[in-house]
Amino acid sequence: MVSVDNYGAFDRREYDNALSLAGAKPIALGEVGTAPSAAVLREQPRWTWFMIWSEFVEFSNPLDALRALLAAPNVAGRDDARLAKAMTAIRSASAAPVAEPVTPAATAEAKALLARLYAASGRQTLAGQDEDPLAPGAAGRRVVEATGRQPALCGGELAVPSKPGVEPAAARRALLEDAESQSRAGCLVSLSWRPARPTDDEQGLADDALRGGLTDYEWNELLSAGSRLEARWRNQTDVLADALRRLQEKNVAVLLRPYPRPNAKEACGRGARACAVRRRSTGDCSSGWWTITACTTWCGSGARRLRDSDRTGPVPITTTSRD
Repeated sequence: MVSVDNYGAFDRREYDNALSLAGAKPIALGEVGTAPSAAVLREQPRWTWFMIWSEFVEFSNPLDALRALLAAPNVAGRDDARLAKAMTAIRSASAAPVAEPVTPAATAEAKALLARLYAASGRQTLAGQDEDPLAPGAAGRRVVEATGRQPALCGGELAVPSKPGVEPAAARRALLEDAESQSRAGCLVSLSWRPARPTDDEQGLADDALRGGLTDYEWNELLSAGSRLEARWRNQTDVLADALRRLQEKNVAVLLRPYPRPNAKEACGRGARACAVRRRSTGDCSSGWWTITACTTWCGSGARRLRDSDRTGPVPITTTSRD
C-alpha cells in the first residue's frame, strides 16, 4: 500500500500521485495535522484511513469540524455498527481475507488486517488518532470525550525520545501494552519508528530524530557489512525488532511505518541509499527481524531507483510512496 503525510491542503494532485503509485492497492493519509473534511473524502474516496498526529487534534482541528467529520456517513470509527462484523473477524482472525500478503508466512492476524484495509478502500475512510509516546491512550480518550466516537486506528511512536525524567525502555513498554489493549478492543494499530541517526548516541526529541544528514563516508560505512556504524545501526534496529516480536507473540497485527517522512529535506533517511537501509532493516537484521510476519510495512522515496542487488531480503508487504 501507499501512505503519504499531509500537513497542508489536500491537493488533488497529491491524491492522484498516490493513486498512480498504488494502482489497485490501498492508499492512506499516514499523518495529518488538520483532518480532511468529509467533503474532501467524498472527492477523494480512495483514502483508506487518516491519522491525526498526536496533539494536533487539539490545536489544528476545531471541535465542531471534528465532530462533523466523525459523524459523516463516509467516515467510520471503531464503534461504527458497519464495522462490527469486520472488527470481529480481525479479533478472531477466523475470516478468510480476499487480499493475500506477499509474505509467505504472514500470520492470520496480518491477513485479516490487510483484508480490512482492502474492504475499506473506496468505500469508507477509517478515522485514526496518533498517541504521544509518553502518554499512550491520552489523545484517543480526548477524541472520545470531544466527539463521542472511538478512533478506528490508533498510532504511536516506538522510538521514544530521551528526556529528563523519561526512561525510554519503560515508556516503550507502556506504549506496547496500550497497543495490545487497543487491539483487543478492536482498534487497528499503526506504529512508526523514527530513531536517531546511527551516528548519534541518544534519541533526541521526536521532531529532531531524523534531522541532520550523513556524510558520504558515513553512508558508505553504514552500508558496509561488518563496519562499526553498521553494527551501531543493527543494535538500534534490534530495539524495534524486540518490540515487534512482543506484539507478534500477543497476536497483534501492526501497520508499521519505519523511517517515515523520507522526502523531508532535513531527514537523514531520504533518497535511494536511505531506502536501501530501510529495506535491509526489514530483511537482513541481526536480530532476525525478517521473522516478524505480523507487520504491514511500506518504504519511501527512492525505492524505484534501487538496483535489484540492493534488495537484501524479504520485505513484508512493501510498496513505495511518491518521490
